[in-house]
Amino acid sequence: FVSECKESDLVFKCIEAGVKCSTSVPQAIKFVTQICRVHDHYDPKQVKEFLLDANLKKDPRPLIYVCDRFGYVDELTEYMWKNKLEQLIQAYVQRMNPKSTPMVVGTLLHLNAPEDFIQNLLETMRPPTDEPE
Repeated sequence: FVSECKESDLVFKCIEAGVKCSTSVPQAIKFVTQICRVHDHYDPKQVKEFLLDANLKKDPRPLIYVCDRFGYVDELTEYMWKNKLEQLIQAYVQRMNPKSTPMVVGTLLHLNAPEDFIQNLLETMRPPTDEPE
């Protein structure tokens, strides 16, 4: 149903329900992650705000996908930094989107992240490939 749905309000309700169920039904977050990763019919700003408020520290993949797809990398970085998810910041720039490194580093500098963390992040980076997106 959701994969076929073109009504952003209904898709949002499914995301909302999945997040609310995720504490008792662990598969629900996978469902939400899939929607955020591939679905084209939701309001990214509304979903981002909801996911930020939902505080998905255990599994923020839905938030990561929304922010990456729709250009909210600065807000994603701030969320991960303030919630002490440094390993996810590293994984994001190393494996998911190396081209976002300048935005991530700029946001970390703005947040007064320790210089050694930023330097380590940069030292472990591989140059991004020029694969078509």
